[in-house]
Amino acid sequence: MLNNVNERTVPPDVAARFEAYTGLTYDVSSGFGVASATIVTQTNLSIFVSLMAFLLILFLEPPFRVFTGWTTKSTDRRPALLALGLFVVFMVVILTPALANYFGLLRAGGLERDVMLVAVPLWFLSLRTAWRAKLFERFLSVDDLE
Repeated sequence: MLNNVNERTVPPDVAARFEAYTGLTYDVSSGFGVASATIVTQTNLSIFVSLMAFLLILFLEPPFRVFTGWTTKSTDRRPALLALGLFVVFMVVILTPALANYFGLLRAGGLERDVMLVAVPLWFLSLRTAWRAKLFERFLSVDDLE
């Protein structure tokens, strides 16, 4: 979305999209940059937190061994179906311009999407490793409750 970030000029199509969304005029309104950065940041944070929430559901009732961090594999598939359903609904909202606009979200693209493609699996593996190594229990000095 924001290619050539180091350049001082904003591509006309990006400026037009943000003008339409924020109601601010590019290069005239001093709030344009802040508003556009805020919208992009809120969207990316919303996507990241939502994906983490869906994965946490899978950690609570792991349908597969890869999600087992602090408990054993569950035979109950309802939490996995819930996480899948929420993910599908969220993707429909993000990818449908009218719905995304209603919720004040933009479509993630470019560098933001690439960072998220690295950050989500990294977060997943870090959390799973911390749970399997019982780092939380060690840090909090909690005895094993099992």
